[in-house]
Amino acid sequence: MKKTTIRFSDFLFIITTFFLLFLSFLSYNRIAKLNEAAEWVNHSTTVKLRLNQCLTNLVDAESSQRGYLLSKRQAFLVTYKDALDRMQRNFTRLDSLLNDNPEQYKNLDRLKQLTSERARMLEYVLGQSDSVAHPSDYFIEWFEKGRVAMDTARNFVRYMTQQENKLLDKRIEQKNQTEAVTPLYSLFFSVVAVCLVVIFYLRLRKQTILRFSAQESEAKFRLLANSMPQQVWTTDETGRLNYFNETAFDFTGISQKELDSFDWFENIHPDDLEENTRRWKLSLSTGKEFYSEHRFKNRQGEYRWHLSRALSQKNEAGKIIMWIGTSTDIQDQKNVSRQLEQKVKERTEQLNYLNNELQMQNSIFAHAEEIASMGSYKVNINSGEMRYSDNLFRLFGCEPGEFVPTFDKFVSFVHPEDRDQVIKDGRETFEQKRLVEHVYRIVTKKGEIKYCRSTGNFIEEHGKTILIGSVQDISKDISLNESLQSKNLELERSNAELASFSYIASHDLQEPLRKIQLFANRILEEQTLNENSKNYFTRIISASTRMQRLIDALLSYSRANTSDIAMEVVELNKLVDEVKDNLHEFIEEKKGSIIVGSLPVVKVITIQFLQLLTNLINNAFKYSKKDVPPVVHIDAKIVGRENIQTDILLPETKYWEISIQDNGIGFEQQYENKIFELFQRLHGRSEYEGTGIGLAICKKIMHNHHGLITAVGKPGEGSTFFLYLPVTL
Repeated sequence: MKKTTIRFSDFLFIITTFFLLFLSFLSYNRIAKLNEAAEWVNHSTTVKLRLNQCLTNLVDAESSQRGYLLSKRQAFLVTYKDALDRMQRNFTRLDSLLNDNPEQYKNLDRLKQLTSERARMLEYVLGQSDSVAHPSDYFIEWFEKGRVAMDTARNFVRYMTQQENKLLDKRIEQKNQTEAVTPLYSLFFSVVAVCLVVIFYLRLRKQTILRFSAQESEAKFRLLANSMPQQVWTTDETGRLNYFNETAFDFTGISQKELDSFDWFENIHPDDLEENTRRWKLSLSTGKEFYSEHRFKNRQGEYRWHLSRALSQKNEAGKIIMWIGTSTDIQDQKNVSRQLEQKVKERTEQLNYLNNELQMQNSIFAHAEEIASMGSYKVNINSGEMRYSDNLFRLFGCEPGEFVPTFDKFVSFVHPEDRDQVIKDGRETFEQKRLVEHVYRIVTKKGEIKYCRSTGNFIEEHGKTILIGSVQDISKDISLNESLQSKNLELERSNAELASFSYIASHDLQEPLRKIQLFANRILEEQTLNENSKNYFTRIISASTRMQRLIDALLSYSRANTSDIAMEVVELNKLVDEVKDNLHEFIEEKKGSIIVGSLPVVKVITIQFLQLLTNLINNAFKYSKKDVPPVVHIDAKIVGRENIQTDILLPETKYWEISIQDNGIGFEQQYENKIFELFQRLHGRSEYEGTGIGLAICKKIMHNHHGLITAVGKPGEGSTFFLYLPVTL
């Protein structure tokens, strides 16, 4: 009977072992399926992310291209090429991600075509941007095509994302089903395994005497263990758990029946598992004490820090028969320790930051002193101790720290002629606690003479009176002031000479010209002359008339500089009417017309703006085409600073754009700047009369009004002059 029972127990043990292996295989198979489902979910998420990144890269390339078209900055080309490179890398990654999905792989080819088409548009616009005179007008069609292509690509990405979302929903459902079933399988297999182990255990040979002794010892051990706040546990010689006290059961949430199948390594934090396992295996192999700090998961799924220790129990032969261990919750101690460490770390970082800031401030201050040609000092009034900055030593022509700063040493650098005054001012400073600012000369170590100015202030620092101040080298300022005074004198002489020239031009020069014209006309009228003589006198009169006209123009140009004339609020429509009255005969002679829109009320120098409009309208009729009645259109509107094409930095944000358009002979656009220069003409005097000063006067008048004048022309089609006047003027 006994032999049969032993054989049956051995057979049951073998069957149980194989069944546990089979259960382990089934559990592994379920976990593998769960991992596979999770990987497919991550796969779909990655595909969606890569699709959106491709679209984002294309948008970045489009933004960089427009940035380059607007600013012509090379940095935008770098980001443009980088965005396209990143888009290609994302497509390469998508190739490998979608090769298992024929439908999506085919969609990816279509998306590549759409993005490639948009990229070619971007590349074409970039290639043509430098060769087109007005890119914004030329490429507006391409921008619209680009927008359509971009919307098509965006919609296709949205379609592919929807397709991937359908796959994702299926895979998430499959994953959730696997997650739901796996715990049931595990629980079922665990229960079966426990039942088999219990059956096997019940079939073991009963050793009555040893069992009674063991039960008595175990009862005492459990009574003691259950009264302890720590988790108490035991294992067999192989490290397999076989006992938990009540504290351990409460913490883990498992029951006594689950103890045999409980794997404490599964409840250890993944970051601590490797080290904990290494130490436990080392103790099992050597019999030495087990000691480890690790995070252990409780019944709520939270990890808490524990200190685990275990000692081996040996029989009389020295063989390990079991391990007795404890696990003490040290989470609170860890929290306090972590908080202290964090505070120490934060304080250390703060001190490092402040130290770096102080070093940076000292560096900035030293650099600022060097740039400003100055040095600083600090004087303890109680002890007389002085400290110089490095640049103050350099100001005296010495190396930093070359001598011990004292007042007497400072005085030794002062120029002999200024030394008495400096000593007197210094004594007054120390006695009255008020720094006397003054300018004096110093003689550096190298014999160089510098003009310096001292400034400073008294402060209280830890109960001590401290004087802090600076010494600045103002030699350049004094030199510049002397130069400025010299330039002012020279400017005054130039102004006097200009006034004298204006007087001569307006009186002394014009009087002889009038007499030349008068007597030449009388000779032509009263004397009988041959044709050659008449021609000579006619040419004399014509030349003197041109000279008088040139003098008048020069006087007008000089008066256009006047800046002390008060501005007045006027209606531009009334100024145009006055110009039409002044040029009435000339307009009638040309059989021309002036069409005026609604012009604004502006604040201008009336006489100058009247001259400006007269010059521009007169030019419009003067440079008209033969046998074509001249027509002048005048209109106005408000424009932003960004809409004005000019290299000049404009101070205001809003301007009145006053346009004066004619249908005359026009001009080549390349001569736009030349026509506003003094004495510059695009046509000979035999074709059109003029001095070449009128448009130069217009430019000066607009400058006096803080504005701008530009011109657009085309030969044979006319010209348009634009006056930009600040709205806030």
